[in-house]
Amino acid sequence: MPDDMVADDGITFPRVLIVGQTFNVTSGAGITLTSLFRGWPRDRLAVLTWPMAEIAPGVCDDYWVLGHDEDRFVWPLSLLPRTATQSGPVRLRGDVGPRRAGGRSLAPQAEPLARRVRRRGIEAADGIGVGDLIRRHRVSARLASWLCRYGPDVVYTQLASLNCIRLTTGVLEVADAPLVIHFMDDWPSTIYTESAAARFARRRTLDALDHLISRAAALMAIGDGMAEVFQARYGRSLSVFQNAIDVESWMAFGRSKDGPARPFTIVYAGRIGTANAGGVRDIAEAVASLVADGPAVELVVYSGDGGTRAGRNLESLAGVRVLPSQPYEAMPRILGDADLLVLPLDFDRRSIAFGRFSMPTKMPEFMASGTPTLVYAPAGTALAEDARGLRWGYVVDRQGVAGLRTAISRLVDDDGLRTDLGRTAQHVAQTRHDVGVVRPAFRAALAAAAEVSQRG
Repeated sequence: MPDDMVADDGITFPRVLIVGQTFNVTSGAGITLTSLFRGWPRDRLAVLTWPMAEIAPGVCDDYWVLGHDEDRFVWPLSLLPRTATQSGPVRLRGDVGPRRAGGRSLAPQAEPLARRVRRRGIEAADGIGVGDLIRRHRVSARLASWLCRYGPDVVYTQLASLNCIRLTTGVLEVADAPLVIHFMDDWPSTIYTESAAARFARRRTLDALDHLISRAAALMAIGDGMAEVFQARYGRSLSVFQNAIDVESWMAFGRSKDGPARPFTIVYAGRIGTANAGGVRDIAEAVASLVADGPAVELVVYSGDGGTRAGRNLESLAGVRVLPSQPYEAMPRILGDADLLVLPLDFDRRSIAFGRFSMPTKMPEFMASGTPTLVYAPAGTALAEDARGLRWGYVVDRQGVAGLRTAISRLVDDDGLRTDLGRTAQHVAQTRHDVGVVRPAFRAALAAAAEVSQRG
């Protein structure tokens, strides 16, 4: 075997086919995927993905973009003229981008009328949970030839929809390779619940998922809490892999935490939307309440959702600034210069069901900065319990502005508490989230899964 296919620890790099998720730096799943596979030999990675998926260059060069050969409507919708993207292989050349699957840049482009009508129809069906009942994703003859030429040693997927399950099943029939499923959140508990028709799709999805789990060589979870619960649910053990970062490089940007700045600066960086918009709002209201009483405190929100209604509502509060998302390379300095970081989740039933086992992708970066973190999340969620158990964050697990106000006031006044939280968080990041620890273990897990077919 060539030297570049074997790491320094003697473990090989198996040839991996990734189904569904692409490498990107905009979504939690894409960022996690990128962090885990970065440094993998590029000719031993390939991705099978959707037409409009965003692709970050620099990790993988070979993609198959699903198009009308694989994306089919059920009869009689199948009689309509095809307007979907042409399917086929795409090879990225050089570290340029980001790109859309199909090789196009992310610059806005005019969309043909027929395609726009089709897309909006699909979006409407998806909105009531029946999109995957009127479409079928299959492995076309051309895709099957491409899969056979590539010859994956293992198939990796994050799933999260009925058609992704169908597509993965079809891929396995052609590729005959071991399967690894990586769960990013508890989507099986919340998917397809919007209508009676959606619940029919839900039953099909859970049955098909059970079948895939039974044939999987390995299962992975995003956190310890998910691994424990899913093991009880599915009767299979799960290894844990989250976003991994170069901890030392993030620690280098942390400023001295000898005392807070004036004003005391609280930072939230990330999306404002499903499962966290209410939590962000509660924190903002707590800051506004403190500002009204005189303390020099401000909340700075860096988010691409600043233009949404939720983002605009935050700006109306005293002591709150909403700024655009910043480039990734700017975040170590921004987080390191803050006095307090916040990680919020929502407390409604659906948000808890969806995110109770999820771990925020930004969590290791918050830890490595050395800036203390306030975790605002329901009791029993993986985030709250991880922060409390490992003592890397100050936890408020009951909903309410009054409790947040009390917590923020204590953190403003207690220099020693902030220092202890920051140091503990950095230690946890070094031992559990550093690329030097996580990537070799991840590679070893995939290599072990790949050996299943060789032993069989």
